Amino acid sequence: MINPYQGEISLNRHVWLRRFGAVFALAGLVLVSGCEIRPLGQAPPAPPTTGIYKSENAGNTWIYLSPNKANLVIGDTSVFLADPKVPSVLYWTTPGLGVYRSWNSGNNWQRLNAGLAQQFASITDIVFAPSDTNTLFLVGNFDNIGRVVTGSNGGENWHSLYTELPSNSAITGIAVDYQNPKKLYAISTSRAFLISEDSGQTWKAVSWFTGDPVRILIHPQSPNMILVQETAGGLDLSTDQGLTWKSILPAGMTHAIYEIQFNPLINNSIFLATNVGAFSSTDFGAKWDYLTGYLPVQNPGVLAIAFHPTDAKVMYLTVGNNFYFTYNNGNSWEVRKLRTAAMGIINKSIIRLIVNQTNPDIIYAGVTN
Repeated sequence: MINPYQGEISLNRHVWLRRFGAVFALAGLVLVSGCEIRPLGQAPPAPPTTGIYKSENAGNTWIYLSPNKANLVIGDTSVFLADPKVPSVLYWTTPGLGVYRSWNSGNNWQRLNAGLAQQFASITDIVFAPSDTNTLFLVGNFDNIGRVVTGSNGGENWHSLYTELPSNSAITGIAVDYQNPKKLYAISTSRAFLISEDSGQTWKAVSWFTGDPVRILIHPQSPNMILVQETAGGLDLSTDQGLTWKSILPAGMTHAIYEIQFNPLINNSIFLATNVGAFSSTDFGAKWDYLTGYLPVQNPGVLAIAFHPTDAKVMYLTVGNNFYFTYNNGNSWEVRKLRTAAMGIINKSIIRLIVNQTNPDIIYAGVTN
């Protein structure tokens, strides 16, 4: 017998049907139109929720872009960035599926894999040429080999510039000297710091790390200053374009670092997202301040940090699916949940934040499991 309130029919102790349409009886059989069959007690599968979200009101409400827009797959976010000169142009990667680009603020997407290796296990970093953002440099693991790849025409076509000799290697980060755009820097799982002075045509290793380097950044106000993040919480600074390095973390600070950022509005600044909160330095790491002491949780695992394009006091960060923002350098914080009108609260982690540089009310969140 159908329960008119729950819409279920008990067939036996192992299987039940939930009614979505009409119910028909024929020759002793019960036929349910538009039903699904699942073992008794098994909850319906959760809808996919990884990918990209967009807010047009500074994080108060969000919309889910990934399943609704042309040609964008649902998947974990690995690399997510905006064109620094045309903020409506976005690039996004997910493991194993290559590069996607949107020309119109995430409304439509195009997959850009022409010239990439057939098997791209992971793309770990993408940067733009400073003089022409239609030229990109991309690194990762392709066919089980680390490669540096360049893309022309906004990523329409790619070709390889450099291949690591060890198999099962990966190039984990790349940076371009904005004062000398022919000079490129790269880091790899071979622990080498690589330099090219001819736009990536030839490379040489000039120094080596003790741990595995995973991220590289050039300081926006001083191109001689280069930061490299290592696994296990290492953070190294070079003041001579990578020839020598020193650790800039305080003794005993062994926190897991999830992201490093510079705020171009604050001279000599470095910001860290770690498993116990966010830290900042305004003297290239000589002294560090704890930024998240006023958050409503203790030792928060901060995954992503972003900044307002014109107001140095405004900062955004994420803890799990919580989106925090401050208007006063972290003396107080407001919080919003990642939530959509259609799906409610999204219980996934925000690992990338992009703030539109011309309209900071537009914020994108890259989400992963």
